[in-house]
Amino acid sequence: MESPARCIHGFFKVYRGGKVEYPFVQARLYIDEELRGTIDFLVDTGAGASLLAFKDLLALGLPPMLRGRPKRNVVGVGGSVPTVLLKKPVRLELMDKPARGEAGPPITIELDGIDCEDPDAIRRQMRSRSGRIQDMVMTKPSLLGWDVLSRLEVHISYVGEKKVLLCRPTATKL
Repeated sequence: MESPARCIHGFFKVYRGGKVEYPFVQARLYIDEELRGTIDFLVDTGAGASLLAFKDLLALGLPPMLRGRPKRNVVGVGGSVPTVLLKKPVRLELMDKPARGEAGPPITIELDGIDCEDPDAIRRQMRSRSGRIQDMVMTKPSLLGWDVLSRLEVHISYVGEKKVLLCRPTATKL
């Protein structure tokens, strides 16, 4: 017997003062079972892992927790980003944000840790860059990557009524 798929609706928004709308979902972030805050994540089907952006680290009050963690550079189409791994249990509650109607229950995803922009490296970069570069750093979104998206059915439509839909796969009888 097949159980119905549980889905959440994301939304489209413009960031960095641009004109293009990108797909986002909102999630409550828990670390070690403590609610740290709510974040808008850009749905990035090309990102191998989810990433907390520097501005969200500041908003969540996380930078001191990250010092001394394993450091690495994450490379993608947009370039290289210095990161640190927050190796703590992380729970994301992906929130339903329907355009109309009542919101459904969240979809919960458990992670063993999450990549974060390296606060020390970002601060060093910002000291040596222009105000325009600093603004770009502070508007960059957190990313919902393949470590989360591979557990869901992902539907993004730019045609007609724009839609972002993430669904928990249906359970099928073996």
